Amino acid sequence: IYAGRRPAADAVAVARLRAAGAVVLGKTVTTEFALFQPGPTRNPHDLSRTPGGSSSGSAAAVGAGTLPLAIGTQTAGSVVRPASFCGVVGAKPTFGSVPLDGVKLCSPSLDTVGLLGSDVDGVAIGLGIMAGDPDRFVPADLGRRPRIGFLRTPWWHDVERSARHRIDAAIERLAADVEVVEVTLPSAFAGLVDAQQVVMGAEVLDALADEIDQHSGQLSARLRAYLDDARALVDDYDAAIALRESCRRDLDDVFAQVDVLLAPSVLGEAPDAATTGDPLLCRAWTLLGTPTVSVPGLTGADGLPLGVQVIARPGDDARALGAARLLTGLLPNVTTRDDRA
Repeated sequence: IYAGRRPAADAVAVARLRAAGAVVLGKTVTTEFALFQPGPTRNPHDLSRTPGGSSSGSAAAVGAGTLPLAIGTQTAGSVVRPASFCGVVGAKPTFGSVPLDGVKLCSPSLDTVGLLGSDVDGVAIGLGIMAGDPDRFVPADLGRRPRIGFLRTPWWHDVERSARHRIDAAIERLAADVEVVEVTLPSAFAGLVDAQQVVMGAEVLDALADEIDQHSGQLSARLRAYLDDARALVDDYDAAIALRESCRRDLDDVFAQVDVLLAPSVLGEAPDAATTGDPLLCRAWTLLGTPTVSVPGLTGADGLPLGVQVIARPGDDARALGAARLLTGLLPNVTTRDDRA
């Protein structure tokens, strides 16, 4: 539909990076309208597998060492998930931090411009530039023994067995350097995944109205099926927004005893290239607008990257980045028994 199109101007995020001296090498591959139809990009750690999506090319380029930084956007899990699969840092800032001007919208109340990079400090600098507020993204010093809330999440049993074992081993290792506190979410949070899907689907239908009306034959079968499913959920939109607002009010209680939360970010290692993976573990945090940072360092049963995500209160990006920087030095080389069986 947009083959050969060249925008008249850069998006604000890109323009700010250029003005700060960044060199833009090109545009990386994304999935169809930042949704779920895979592109040609493969995972640099195993070419039979997906790099994740929608920021597929960005994650693969950083994971392959081609770029130190690459822009991504997240509506469900499109920064955190590919970062986890490709073994790089991926940061989704607090919703609204980075202007969406010049971005092709998918879901205006969810879409967030983020960055994927080879290290936390570079990502933090880039986010500060894109947001026009560098001080807000300086990684915070959490002190000698920060309190990390380990969150198995309501979806823990959806995580692959081998990944659960490796994350548990990592938590045992971290307990020597940080204070680990097990955190349980209020029961209402279990509904956030479904609520995110409702909000996203309804807003995608609106954002892509012209493409659906004028170019439906050029949309992939996967996208058309997604749109059909979204239409069936539109009537639940107001209830989904109400749940989001209620759970946002509960976040102060969730973070009352911890500096940040640490949770799995993906269900396991990257699946095959026919899919971009499941954003299940990212959806709730995207809906709530919290800053989340995917931290590399673990590997799965097949030796592929397995990320975990740091989550902080909305607006507390510095704390999320500070915890991520700390964890990048603690997570590598965590080992556990071979549990592929």
